[in-house]
Amino acid sequence: MDLNDIKDIDEYLYHFEEKLALRFFDERPYITSYYHSLKEEMSGIAYKNEIPFIERMRTLLKLDAKLQILHDLTRLQTEVTDGFDLSEHELIEIVENDSNTYYRETLGKRTSDSVPWKLSCLGDQD
Repeated sequence: MDLNDIKDIDEYLYHFEEKLALRFFDERPYITSYYHSLKEEMSGIAYKNEIPFIERMRTLLKLDAKLQILHDLTRLQTEVTDGFDLSEHELIEIVENDSNTYYRETLGKRTSDSVPWKLSCLGDQD
């Protein structure tokens, strides 16, 4: 599926469900539960029109950063989770911490750099 074809948040999340299910859902119940809570929160906020658009976007970007990091970990699962002997709780802690600077880092910035004035960086925190 192409990103331009996505019509709603559920279609967007389906991609993650598909990828994460292959790696985590059977073997890592805590990560599975964490993913489902992110998914529920994302689905819930996407349609709350009583919340200002910018606030919804900020929340969605924060949640998406966490999903992106989880997705990246599925590709590195053996190296990260098995090779370094990280528990599920430690992995979630990494996701939570790294999501605060995710968009900055995707732009090639350092985590110590200030957050760029871009809509796509609304999810980052100083």
